[in-house]
Amino acid sequence: MVVPERPTRAVIRFGVFEVDLRAGELFKQGVKIRIQQQPFRILALLLERPGEMVTREELRQAIWPAGTFVEFDVGLDAAIHRLRGALGDSAENPRLIETLPRRGYRLIAAVDSGIAPAAPRRRAGVGAMVATMIASAVTLAVIGGLWRPWSRHAANGVAVLFSARDSADAYLADGLTEDVASLLGSVARVQVKEPGVVRRADRASPGDAPAIARTLGVRYLLEGNVRRVGARVRVSIRLLTAATAVAEWGDVFDRSPDELLALPSEIARAVVQHVGEPAPSSETAALAATRTHSSAAYDHYLRGNFFLARRSPDQTARAVAEYREAERLDSGFAAAIGRAAYAHAIARGNYYRLPDAPIESLAVRGLAIANRALRRDSTSSDAWMARGYLLAFARPHTMDGAVQAFQRSIELDPKNAEAHHQYGAILAWLGRNAEADRELHLALALDPGRAISFSDLAAWSHVRDTALAVALMDSAVALDPASAFSRRWRALARLWAGDVRGAQEDAELANRLQPGDIVIESVLATVLAHAGDSARARALMARWPGRNEHWLIMAALVAVGDTAAALDRLERASPVPYLWAGLRRPEFDALHGNPRYERLLATLRPAVAHGQ
Repeated sequence: MVVPERPTRAVIRFGVFEVDLRAGELFKQGVKIRIQQQPFRILALLLERPGEMVTREELRQAIWPAGTFVEFDVGLDAAIHRLRGALGDSAENPRLIETLPRRGYRLIAAVDSGIAPAAPRRRAGVGAMVATMIASAVTLAVIGGLWRPWSRHAANGVAVLFSARDSADAYLADGLTEDVASLLGSVARVQVKEPGVVRRADRASPGDAPAIARTLGVRYLLEGNVRRVGARVRVSIRLLTAATAVAEWGDVFDRSPDELLALPSEIARAVVQHVGEPAPSSETAALAATRTHSSAAYDHYLRGNFFLARRSPDQTARAVAEYREAERLDSGFAAAIGRAAYAHAIARGNYYRLPDAPIESLAVRGLAIANRALRRDSTSSDAWMARGYLLAFARPHTMDGAVQAFQRSIELDPKNAEAHHQYGAILAWLGRNAEADRELHLALALDPGRAISFSDLAAWSHVRDTALAVALMDSAVALDPASAFSRRWRALARLWAGDVRGAQEDAELANRLQPGDIVIESVLATVLAHAGDSARARALMARWPGRNEHWLIMAALVAVGDTAAALDRLERASPVPYLWAGLRRPEFDALHGNPRYERLLATLRPAVAHGQ
């Protein structure tokens, strides 16, 4: 009788560890060690070249496919930390992996040969086995394929980045960056990178113009520095040919605060003259346009944008106050009014309390502000975006008018990444996942560093594809590791992928990052219940009796088995546009077939989801 030969296992030994490259598994003295995909891939690359340095750039190219942009330093450091945790190694006293500061890493443990089958055959080298393992990383390859078409080098691509010597002037540097980039974006032959992407690239390679250019795929880097000199503001400008860091043009603008209003247009016109052929007269006229004639109102508008970008309750309230002051100084300043409306939308969507308005009133109040902005300027993309988002909350059963408002916003400004993102959210809530997926990817094409867009893709469009959902959330966390929002969504993605331990780690960290938040506590209670710690889950839930303002509260009740209580609260919950979508997530799978649950789904299904 012939005994069939067992398949070859591509196994490498080092120290007390064994690595099965084909299965993607790590063992310590025969016991399987849990390890995530990115740390495993780093380990495989180190095993390919034992004793040699593997540079950080080599790791970036291997782990994050071409065209993918994440906050690389943060992502790599986190992956190395997780790898060391799995191996029980230490950065301070390494036994296995040595850090070569700012350069790379080296495997310092002795590596044994791979294990061949009993029958004689030529054994593949370690490098070939590693290459095979890397090629099989399907999930990240899929994600990389999403971004690759957008990584082409732009002949007239420009990245704009202003900085301030004094932190008190950071709002001014950010404002100049946004305004100059926006004005340049109105010129068809100039391709401008979204400012948030440029800032992240600069943080990854501070001051290294060629590296930033390679990351962003641009030809020019416009650098500006803002500083106060007495009562005046001095802005130093350099337009660099990014590949060589040689200045094509430079200038110093010394202005009084009242003269800053026209500065973005002046800078934009000069840049256009240096990056190619003259722009058409219609585009040149657009470069000269100003949104207000009040320098003081403009200053408050820039401050409001700076605070709103922080996305926190207190900073959003400060942004609203700044926009109100800008409107008081110039009642026709439509951009500031539109931003005030969007700040109300952000507050409503995130349950932020503004000082003079209950959360339930924010949608109606914000709509009044959006309509006021549109009466002053019906071509304001931001005002239409705010109107679309607020209509969804004001009319949660139908979301009537929301889709049309977003379509108008995007028609007016196809490069408005925020509008594409929020439109994607609305479409997901309507159950139109393919369209939502498209809009969220368009948002990421414009701004690949949007952690929240990765989160929404994982939370709504791809929640049932658990491997992809986790990979998307890994990208979100790499971009914003201190975000409780990203951590709580990754906790749920990991939970439904079967990684209960990883889910609990994320949920606990989210709770520490944002203590006392009922939504975060609901996620933690859900994860604890699935981890077998129902007692602690119930102790958390006892702190919010009767609360029903977010579907995740009821998801926690389902997780501990309190089905009737969950349905009671759901039936009393205030209508919000995403409740129907939330009830269709895995947290409520245990209720499928329950008559009360099925009636709720039918009642909450948005009317426009049927035929729009």
